[in-house]
Order: sequence, then structure tokens, then C-alpha cells
Amino acid sequence: MSPKLTEALGQPIIIDNRAGASGRIGVEIAAKAAPDGHTLLMVTSSQACVEAMSRNPQHELLRDFSPISLVGTVTSVLLVHPSIPATSVRELVALAKSRPGALKHGSSGPGSSSHLPAELFKIRTGTTILHVPYKASSQALVGLMAGEIDVMFNPITAAMSLIKSGKLRAVGVTSLKRTALALDLPSISETIPDFEFLLWQGLLAPAKTPPAILLKLNTVVLNTLSASVVQEGWRLSEMSLADLLSSSSPHS
Repeated sequence: MSPKLTEALGQPIIIDNRAGASGRIGVEIAAKAAPDGHTLLMVTSSQACVEAMSRNPQHELLRDFSPISLVGTVTSVLLVHPSIPATSVRELVALAKSRPGALKHGSSGPGSSSHLPAELFKIRTGTTILHVPYKASSQALVGLMAGEIDVMFNPITAAMSLIKSGKLRAVGVTSLKRTALALDLPSISETIPDFEFLLWQGLLAPAKTPPAILLKLNTVVLNTLSASVVQEGWRLSEMSLADLLSSSSPHS
């Protein structure tokens, strides 16, 4: 989004990635910034989940930020290592029940977008699958390809080339209906009624940012999201990430 935002606002957009603490580091920096529209926070549904899981969160999204715009939603896909003898959700559930605690599912940490759908899956199916947290989802994907773990939920946009290349097997998507990105993949809800887990991304500004600034940013963001060059940029970046992961050494 940054090139089009730079063009529309007439000033450079600096992307400051602050990983760590399940996103809380980036949230803290943005919450303390001046409410002048110059420091914004790109937040995902994972951060909302982490906040909900915290007993005493230092910062709260609804209290400490003003919403600018929803950026997008993404469905996830349930992936398994090719060696796992399950080609469908039903077969995976049967396998997990026959081997309680033997299968392992990876994530980028507790409360993450790769952790929560797995916990929901276990609750809805009555299965026991061991959680193995990694520092990042990319590391978990490499671990899945290496056979360190057996199962993982991941955004489908970042997993398509890994699925098509046969490095990973997909057994279902987390949207209620099949996604246009892979119409041949059934939704998990076809086996587990009403199962749904969607990821979202949103742009926020520090609380007390003037309404006029919020409105201007909202208009610019919506125009940017509709630009074909942004849509194409997302597609290419997702392909690049998947290609990078597929070429990674399992032991790197």
C-alpha cells in the first residue's frame, strides 16, 4: 500500500516492523505516538486475540486507538505434511482420535492466527493434538515441510504455491464457503458445521486523533485499496513469500 499512499499524501510512508511479544511492542510504540496522523498502526486479528487473552493488557485497541479502515480479510487453510495419511478433514479427525497427543500442530505463538483455529478445531472435534509454538509463522511452515510438526493452519494466500508444488497438502479452508482461490478445496464447515475462522487486517491511529484527519486517511486508504496496482502487488508479494519458503532448507 505504501507507494500509493505516498503518492496520495505527498509524503513518504516509512514501514517500521516491530516484531516480538505477539505484536505488543508495535502496539505500545503506536499508542504512545502523537495523535497527529503521522504514526499509524497496521493491526491484525491476532493482536485482538492476544489482548483478549491477557489479564491486564498495557494497551487496549478500543481505548487507545481510533479506527481508520478495515484493510482486508483472509481465509486460512488446514495444512498437513504429505506423509500424514489423511487427505480430508474427516480422515484427519479419525487419525487424531486414533493417536491422542501423537500429532503436533505448529503456530507462531499462543493467541496467533495459526494457533487459535487449531484450538477451535480440537474443541469442535474432541481431538488432542500437541501445540508446538515457533517464533514466526514462516518458521512453523518450514518446520511443517521438514516434518517437525504434522499440522498447521496458515493464510491460504501464503500457502498456495506450497500446496501446488506438493510440498504440503491442504485438506480444507476455514471460510464457511469455498474460496475462489481454490474452489477444489472443501471448507472445513462441510465436515464440521459452522466452523469458521477469518483473519482481518486494519489500520488504526492513536486515540484522540482529530476526526478530520481520520476521515482524510480513511478516504485515502479506501482509494488505495481499490487501485489495481495494489491488488497486483499483494498477489506478487504472496507468491514471493511462498517461493521463499518453498526454497528454504528444512534445517536453515
